[in-house]
Amino acid sequence: MKKKHIAALAGLAAVFAVGGSLAYFNQNLEAVNALSVGKFDTTVHEDFRPITDWEPGAEVKKEVRVVNDGNVPAVARVWFVETWTAADGRENSVTNRKTDENNELLPGESSEDEGNDLTDIYQEDSSDGEIAGDQTVVEKTFNLGKGWEYNQKDGCYYYTSILEGETETSPLLEKIRLTENADMGRMVEKKFYATTEEQPDENSSDWIQFSPDAGGQEVSEADLPDDIREEVKYFRSTIGLETDEDGNPMDSGYAKAEYTLSVIAQTVQATEDAVEAEFGPMAVQAAKEGKWAWNFLGTLSAE
Repeated sequence: MKKKHIAALAGLAAVFAVGGSLAYFNQNLEAVNALSVGKFDTTVHEDFRPITDWEPGAEVKKEVRVVNDGNVPAVARVWFVETWTAADGRENSVTNRKTDENNELLPGESSEDEGNDLTDIYQEDSSDGEIAGDQTVVEKTFNLGKGWEYNQKDGCYYYTSILEGETETSPLLEKIRLTENADMGRMVEKKFYATTEEQPDENSSDWIQFSPDAGGQEVSEADLPDDIREEVKYFRSTIGLETDEDGNPMDSGYAKAEYTLSVIAQTVQATEDAVEAEFGPMAVQAAKEGKWAWNFLGTLSAE
């Protein structure tokens, strides 16, 4: 009896501040039968240099491959989970593979890919400082059509060739880019005045911030009491994140947030029984319909 071998490789916990570090986890398995010993050893490999201050519009190289370091032929599939953690601790996650408790693919918000919220840039509001309700704000350059295909039926990216021993896939992901209009927080104008003879430095405590009126609205220069307005020599205003009474930013959006892109790669021995048992019949069907170079499926036609 042939033994099936599967490895789940969870990795790329990429944390940007908007920057951070990246790592991957790999699992080595050995395929053993009565005749020989084969080494089943697959890993996720990525080419990525973390940055510490990711700004809107900035592009980062991030190549993701699956590597077969063993000598047992394998096939591979990948999916992604993207999570933003705002400065105040709020989180928002999107994925290209939303499943229920029965592992059935759920509809996504994307108009093109069922279950896939990872590709459409969408913000409910690009200036309200909220991240909940958004899809992704990170543009991704995939290598689809060059050895990889997205299967809408199960929400996975499949490598369409057999991954022979001591070989690697072409890159699935090549680079990522924070969209230019990413919500960097709810901004407010703050107005100040000074009564000193000379104009104070920007950070001087001589600048006095306009106080709100009874209704919470910030008063204008014309609303200042006459005795104060007569003493005012200078005015200035700034645009910045709205803060609470303690000076902590409120509704800061993606500013100072952490970004995590988790790549989950799954590999299995290249036999039809193994693929159907571990990836499911939808994967076998997609391979046959797409005429992938999985020659272990023989010449069976799609049902």
